[in-house]
Amino acid sequence: MAFQPSIPLSGVSGWRFLERTQAKQQAAFESAPQIKRDLAYFEANIGKVKSAEELVSNRRLLGVALTAFGLEGEIDKKAYIRKILESGTADVNSLANRVSAPGFRQMTEAFGFGDATGSLTGAPGFKDKIVAAYKARAFEGAVGNANNDIRVAMNFRREFEEMSRASLRAAFETVPEIQADVAYVEGAIAGVRTPEALVSDPVLLRVALTAYGLESYASNPGLVRDMLAGGVTGPDAPANRLGSPKMKAFVAAFGFGQSQGVAVAQTSTEGFAARLTSAYKTAVFDAMIEDAGNKVPDAMRFKREVEALAKGDIGSWFSVLTSKPMRAVFEKAFNLPGSFGRIDIDQQRNVLIQKTQTLFGSDSLRTFEDPNNVEKMIVRYLVRSQIDLNGFATPAASALSLLQNLRSGSQGLSNLFASRT
Repeated sequence: MAFQPSIPLSGVSGWRFLERTQAKQQAAFESAPQIKRDLAYFEANIGKVKSAEELVSNRRLLGVALTAFGLEGEIDKKAYIRKILESGTADVNSLANRVSAPGFRQMTEAFGFGDATGSLTGAPGFKDKIVAAYKARAFEGAVGNANNDIRVAMNFRREFEEMSRASLRAAFETVPEIQADVAYVEGAIAGVRTPEALVSDPVLLRVALTAYGLESYASNPGLVRDMLAGGVTGPDAPANRLGSPKMKAFVAAFGFGQSQGVAVAQTSTEGFAARLTSAYKTAVFDAMIEDAGNKVPDAMRFKREVEALAKGDIGSWFSVLTSKPMRAVFEKAFNLPGSFGRIDIDQQRNVLIQKTQTLFGSDSLRTFEDPNNVEKMIVRYLVRSQIDLNGFATPAASALSLLQNLRSGSQGLSNLFASRT
C-alpha cells in the first residue's frame, strides 16, 4: 500500500506540522515500491523516446511526464497531448502557447519535440529534472488526499517559485555575453568535424563542456580530445572506462568516434546546435541560481533587477488568474466574494493589484520574490479556510482562532488581517 502523508491538524497548525515533518514524510512516500518502479522505468526508457507520438503511446512514461507538470488528469487525451507537444513553443500562436493550462507549455518546452532542438529526452539533466518534478507533484497530490487546503498552499508556493524562476530566465536570455556565446556556437559548430577542431576552439570547448556539466575538464583539452576520438561503442573506449555518465553522454552526442573507419560526427545534423546551446544556457542559469550568480556575468544581476518581473507584470497577473492554486490562494487570502470570478478579467487583475498594494506596499508581483510574503499569503489563506470550515463568522471568533495559532508557534499572525478591505 502506498504511503499516505499524515496531517493530523487543520489550518495553519497543519501547515506548520507538514513543514516540520515534510522531509521525512516525502522520503517515505518516495520509497513506496510503485513510485520507485515507475521512476526506474522512466529513467531507463525516456531517453529512447524521440517524438510526441512515441511518448503518448507509452502510458507508463506519459503518466510520469504529465504528473511532473501537474497534468495527470489529462492522461486519456492522447491525441490532444500529442498535438500540443508537436506544436512547439517558438510560435506565439502555437497550441502550446494558447492553451490555458501553463503545464502544457512547460512540458512542450521541456521535451522539445516541436521546437528547433528536436527531442530533448537525452539532454543533460533532462531525466533528473522530470523525476524531481514528478516527486514533488505526486507528493502534493498525496497531501491533498489528507488535506486539500494544504495541498493548494503547497501548489501556491511552488508556482510562485516557478514564476520567479521563469522571469529570471527570461532576463538571463538577454545577457549580451550569453547571446554572444550562443550566436558563435550556432555559426561555427557545424564546421567542427573532428575532436581536434573542437578542443582547439576555446569558446566551443567551453560551451560544450559546460552543457554537459564537465567544466572541470576545460584545463585538460588533450584528455577531452582522446575521449571524443574513442567514441562509446566498445567497452574499452576511454569514455566507458572513465565511468562518468556525463562524459559518456558528451562523447556520444558529438559522435566523433569511428564506426568501421567512417567518422560519424553529429555536429551538422538538424537540431544539434540548438540542443547544445539550450543545454549550455540551462547549465549556466542553474549555476547562477545555485550560487547567487558567481558563474555568470555581472550584467545578469543588473538586468534581473531592472527588467525581470517589471516588464512582465501584466502578463504575470493574468498567469495568476489562470492558475487554479494561485487564484484560490489570492481569492481566499484577500477575502474576495464568490462572484469575483465572474467579473471582467481586467477588473479581476486590477483588484488583485490593489489588494497586493494595500497589504504589501507594492502592486508588483516582485513582492513575492520575498519568501516571507509568500508565507504571509499562505497563512492568510489557511486561516480563512479554517474559519470558513468551522463556521467562524464573528470578529471575536476570528481573533480566538488567531490566538490559538499564535500559542502553537505560528509567526507573523499578529498583523495577519492588517488589511481587511
